Amino acid sequence: MGFKPKGKNLRLRSMKRKSYYLLLLILFTFSKMHAQDIWYFVDDFPGLGRDDAATFTIGQYGYVGTGFAEGFQPTRDFFRFNMLSENWETTAFLPLGKERQYASGFAYDTSGFLFGGLGNGQTYKDLWRYSSNHDTWTLIDSIPSFGRYGTTNFVLGDKVYFVGGKNSQGITTDEVWCYHITTGTWTQKNPFPDSFWRASSAVASNLAFITMGSNGANNYLEIYSYDEFNDVWSIETTFPMLEGLAYHQSQYFDGHIYVIFGMASDQTTTNQVWKYQPLLQNWSSHTVSNYAPRKGGCSFTDGNNLFYTTGLDSNYQRLKQTLKHFQFIGIKEIQWNGQLYPNPSSDFLTIPESLIGLDFVVIDLLGQAVLSGKLESTMDVSRLMDGQYLLRFEWNGYSLSEIFTVKR
Repeated sequence: MGFKPKGKNLRLRSMKRKSYYLLLLILFTFSKMHAQDIWYFVDDFPGLGRDDAATFTIGQYGYVGTGFAEGFQPTRDFFRFNMLSENWETTAFLPLGKERQYASGFAYDTSGFLFGGLGNGQTYKDLWRYSSNHDTWTLIDSIPSFGRYGTTNFVLGDKVYFVGGKNSQGITTDEVWCYHITTGTWTQKNPFPDSFWRASSAVASNLAFITMGSNGANNYLEIYSYDEFNDVWSIETTFPMLEGLAYHQSQYFDGHIYVIFGMASDQTTTNQVWKYQPLLQNWSSHTVSNYAPRKGGCSFTDGNNLFYTTGLDSNYQRLKQTLKHFQFIGIKEIQWNGQLYPNPSSDFLTIPESLIGLDFVVIDLLGQAVLSGKLESTMDVSRLMDGQYLLRFEWNGYSLSEIFTVKR
């Protein structure tokens, strides 16, 4: 009987063991983290790719429309995203001739609103109401001041506040106007501490925040809070980077103010998401490494889910992608075995019926998310390189994981 050298086989087994232990280390690291933030693609925006659109949320729907589209054209179309079924639908457009970008959107009760913007050689000062019950737009008012675009707004009770923006000469303003939605009356408030445009806002427990923005040359670092009763602005905190952002989105979600993507003063875009917790006054961040840096998109939330759509990437491509935020909470994390088959697999993994519809992420040996979405009856792994991966998902309050192998 001849002697067969085993060195190569031993090395292969050793490499496999090291890969397995590395994935276990990644799993252990994630289980020690309070949360793991993941963003994944859900559905393309159905209109032309664009940036500088307006958005508002009514119930389970996030509405997105107007903006500067492919071909360098302002738009008037509107669409809504169902945050439960995660698909887009077409809604009524603004009237012909009212195309614009840099408009501001907000919602109250079952109505959406659109204010101002820039388009067709005009700096708009009009205020439009959208009826979600009748799918119609109606011109209802105009601000008793100059037209403006890139304004930031927020809603407190039955009042909406319009802050900052640029006038027809492209000069930023510090004006603050309050529109009483139920009475249709305007009141000018004390000016904002600085003139700016392209900031963003969030409302947390009836306290409004304005996040950063630009004076046209440089971005601000400050995040201001607004005392509505005394009509006073105060610095809540400062952004923990050397430069502030403009063209970003802010949302209050899961006890944090999210600052999503955006552009620095030197025109570079980012794929970072920052979170500020007002209660503890601390910042954290994560990088959305599987998608290109972007700015000028729209975000919306129903309180349970957070989405970001459209925008302009660092190559000046106007985008149609819609991304959903998902957070793995590492409260109860266990390893889950024996349910994926075939394992190893060369093309598809079969998923148990009880897990279909759950959010998942697949993590490689570098700890990077390489697949994400909702579990279906099968998972296509044919595009993954040979090797071992970690599948993670949440089920009944548990964060579960299993190691699987791709082998051809």
